[in-house]
Order: sequence, then structure tokens, then C-alpha cells
Amino acid sequence: MWKNVIQNSGVSTSIGGLVIVFGGLVLIACVIYVFNRVFAALEQREIRKEASAIALDDEKGELAPAPQVEEEVPLEDQIAIAALIELYRRVHFDAIQSNVTFIHGNDAQNAWRLGFKYGQRRTI
Repeated sequence: MWKNVIQNSGVSTSIGGLVIVFGGLVLIACVIYVFNRVFAALEQREIRKEASAIALDDEKGELAPAPQVEEEVPLEDQIAIAALIELYRRVHFDAIQSNVTFIHGNDAQNAWRLGFKYGQRRTI
């Protein structure tokens, strides 16, 4: 009796769908885990290469190259850049809406009348 009920209803189909969906989710989680492990191993390999290169430089007695120091931008140039960005924003972008206005009156309270105002409904 239960065999006919299960076969004739959608129980077997729904169980099969659930198994497929959750099996796919488990498979996705496993793939993400494997990729994380692979990329962590690659990153560790890069760190080891850099450390061995630094150790080789120390053995030779050579100094590692000094890091590049960024120059400060003069104040006049900063002002010119800021003015240019502001002009570009005013020309190419819409005005910033900082004011909020609310509609008052009968039209705001009756949505049906707004259709007449904007041409969505015709008067017969």
C-alpha cells in the first residue's frame, strides 16, 4: 500500500530533488575548500621564495633595494586637482538631491486621482 502511495505521489521526485540540491551544495563546499588549500600552499611557496632571496642577499653582504619614498604633492597642485574634480562632477553628473519634499493636498491622499493627473486614466 505505501509503495503505491510513494510511487503515485511526488514524494520520490521531491526526495530525489532534495538529494541532488544538497549533494550539489556539498560538492561546491568541497571545491571551495580545495581551492583555499591550493592557494594557501601557493602563497606559502611565494613567501618561502622571498625569504630565501632575502637570505641570499644577506649572505652576499649586499643591501636590499631601499623602498621608494613618495613625494608630497604641493598644496597648490592639490587645490588645482580638487577644483578640476569639482568642475568635472558639476558638468557630467546630476545634482545631489539633498532636499526632501512631500506632496500635500488631496492628490497625495488619493492614489486614484493621481492617475488622472499623470494621464494614466481617461475621463469618459
